[in-house]
Amino acid sequence: IFIFSKHFIIPKQKGKLMMLNKYIIFPFLFYILFYLQISNADEISELTEKALKGDGDAQYYLGKHYYKGEIVEQNFAKAFYWIKQSALGGVDDKDKAFKVEDAKGDADAQFRLGKMYALGEGIDGSYALAELWLEKSANSGSTDKQYDLAEYYISGEYLPKDDSKAF
Repeated sequence: IFIFSKHFIIPKQKGKLMMLNKYIIFPFLFYILFYLQISNADEISELTEKALKGDGDAQYYLGKHYYKGEIVEQNFAKAFYWIKQSALGGVDDKDKAFKVEDAKGDADAQFRLGKMYALGEGIDGSYALAELWLEKSANSGSTDKQYDLAEYYISGEYLPKDDSKAF
């Protein structure tokens, strides 16, 4: 095993070099891990603050962090809540006259929300609601979302198989 120094490669030997290596590497690793924890906590608190103020992008990214378990512990219920807030775009879904078509939020959030309904992640599964949200997202004009929706209809992956709706 070799250690790369500033000017040349030194063969790693037992003794002084190994001791020196231990006293340099462990504190460095500790510092890096501690720094990452602090910066991750700062990122989550900043995203949460913005999300509470209605920032759709912050709501979506906070939801994604909870969905994937990145930086925070995975929590599908919290992921669903924040992604839905982003998908709604400030529209109140508790109003009895609410329709998915009225939502003005982020197309990526709407698409992920549809997939969460299809898989029952954070909410009871519902193909009907999954289809509404996935179609809402695809109707935003994104050709990627339109293609993905067609793929889901063809494969039956997130929605019941339906070749006529795929085309």
